[in-house]
Amino acid sequence: FKVTLEQSAPIKISEVRHGITGNTEDEFIELYNTSDFPIDLSKLPLNLHLFTAAGGAGNKVLIYYNSIIPKFGFFLLASQTNYGDSTAPDASYSTLSGNTLVANGGLSIATSSAVISASSTKIDMLCWGSQPAANCEGANPQLSDVALGSSLERKATSTADATSQYQ
Repeated sequence: FKVTLEQSAPIKISEVRHGITGNTEDEFIELYNTSDFPIDLSKLPLNLHLFTAAGGAGNKVLIYYNSIIPKFGFFLLASQTNYGDSTAPDASYSTLSGNTLVANGGLSIATSSAVISASSTKIDMLCWGSQPAANCEGANPQLSDVALGSSLERKATSTADATSQYQ
């Protein structure tokens, strides 16, 4: 029995913070399960790609402490060594080698671990600042850059097309 994660999976990036003043790698990514069924990420090919300011991508290996996203629930990914909040992460990734979340950056959760597929196999993606549009969600993707210590949080809209926006 094999479970395949479709690109239309009900997982969304709900909030992102790329560092704080004095600890630029104190970062997190919060995912949200939009379905009424729990999702077991240990059985699925979920991959995290972080985009550099120039638009290149780096794959991050996830270390799971908990692999279940409850129905209509949240799942916290955080820096393995530099995360400093009191809420324990459900999974972590290393910020010691390669990409971290950066100014004018972005990220993708995707079905492929291949960096070249970070956008093409995306489940969801987000960018900010001057990140290339190909790495962003939507037709008008450019959000202003995110200051250290601030976060982007997705707010659901009530429009018929069920789009969302970041604030």
